[in-house]
Amino acid sequence: METNAAPVATPTFSAPASPPEPAWSPPVRYELTTRWEEFANEEHRQTLLTKQVQVRLRPLARGRALWLHTTAPQLSRKDTVQLLEQLALQAAALYEHIIVELTPDGQLVRLLNYPELCQAWATLKAALLAEAAAEDQLTRKLVELLEKQVTQEEKVLYSLRHDYMYQALAQAVSLAHGVARSAEGVSREFSEFFPHSSLWFAEANATVAVEQLNVRFALRGVLDQAKTDVPAIQQLMRAALGLPAAAAGDAAGPAPHFGYEATYAVEQATGVLTELTLTVYARLAQLYNKQYTLTVHRLS
Repeated sequence: METNAAPVATPTFSAPASPPEPAWSPPVRYELTTRWEEFANEEHRQTLLTKQVQVRLRPLARGRALWLHTTAPQLSRKDTVQLLEQLALQAAALYEHIIVELTPDGQLVRLLNYPELCQAWATLKAALLAEAAAEDQLTRKLVELLEKQVTQEEKVLYSLRHDYMYQALAQAVSLAHGVARSAEGVSREFSEFFPHSSLWFAEANATVAVEQLNVRFALRGVLDQAKTDVPAIQQLMRAALGLPAAAAGDAAGPAPHFGYEATYAVEQATGVLTELTLTVYARLAQLYNKQYTLTVHRLS
């Protein structure tokens, strides 16, 4: 006699759930001030730009994602703000929200919100063209240049890599998370410090102080003569002073002097940047000085 056995259930196996993405860190808010100064023929010109930025971080498989949300910049100077400068301030809205991937040593390798940036450009482009007068060729030329840049992701990333502020914030992330960088072979470029001429420095860094709450790092740069076109820059300095161009190979007159230094302070407990000061300068004796200064301090 056969018994009616209950059917045996076939076990099923589900694929393991993917681990959740790491969460973004809480936002930290900073005030940033950039100051361009030029002294020539006893005349001092200064342009001051201030803005606020929120910063968040998220760990990646290798490196980190850096999230930045920036307010509209405020420009201050004695002279009248020119139309091109007004347009540049409006164009800054394009970079209001940026998310980039950083390598462990602070190099920008990928733009993580490129589609969002393209949408922001479409909105900004429409606004700029709507406001432009029929004879306003300057605005149309700026729109054309930005269009060529924004439609190629690599060009956008290139502009971010060469922006002094993004460079400094990315380096702050690597220093805050204990990434040691050898002084040997590390170069830092300050692109277009002079028209069509960059300053290159061989960079070294060191921990200069361990305080109760913060760790401070100091960076110094020695001019890289092989990469920096010093003769061309010296001619630009002479032109700013109203002096005739020096003949090729003429070593008459003082030699220019260049410098770069930065100080970062980060919280020991959290690795959060608390303050930053960065200065780059090019000088010709007591006759000429061009200097860029970036200061960052934490608000909340």
